[in-house]
Amino acid sequence: MDSVRVFIVDDHSLFREGLKRILADEGGDRFQVVGEAAKGEEAVQKVREIKPDLVLVDVALPDLDGFQVCSLIKEFLPETKVVMLTMYGKKEFHEQARDAGASAYVVKDEDISSLLETLSRVAQGEELLARGGRRRRRGGYLSPREKEVLKLIAMGYTGKEIAGILNISVRTANTHRANIMRKLALKNTASMVRYAILSGLVVPGENQI
Repeated sequence: MDSVRVFIVDDHSLFREGLKRILADEGGDRFQVVGEAAKGEEAVQKVREIKPDLVLVDVALPDLDGFQVCSLIKEFLPETKVVMLTMYGKKEFHEQARDAGASAYVVKDEDISSLLETLSRVAQGEELLARGGRRRRRGGYLSPREKEVLKLIAMGYTGKEIAGILNISVRTANTHRANIMRKLALKNTASMVRYAILSGLVVPGENQI
């Protein structure tokens, strides 16, 4: 059986090095680390190029949060498995990980044997967060209209201008904006622009039409 190709996303270099050593020393030939990143945007770009089998993503990153990174990865590479890493075992984090499309959620102080077992099960296709409820993909369930609105926002159009372009009311345009921010857990226009670029809706520097 071929080794599982793993990509690691964590902003602490010592943790990344430790995890790589664990996978190499304790994982035998089961895992092969093919890349790593310290930031969310960097991770999304590299994962799109490398196309690993499994991505380990820290929840807390300097730019995008880990859930947004997971959602973007699943948007581009639905067959790639994602396991979230965190220092905390909060129930709401489990739910956010599931909704983002992650297959499992691992607390960083978990023992090595449990970590390796989780990674092996996920690599074999198990969805360890899907039990007890239907998974809701963050980002993956934006409607076509919401994607249109997000693209126009990222291109610099105001709510009034978007309403005119799409032949909808300003109130409806603003409602779409609010729904996009809620679904993607985005806090401001800058984060919406970043998400639109990373998801391929717009090209950096693309001007208004």
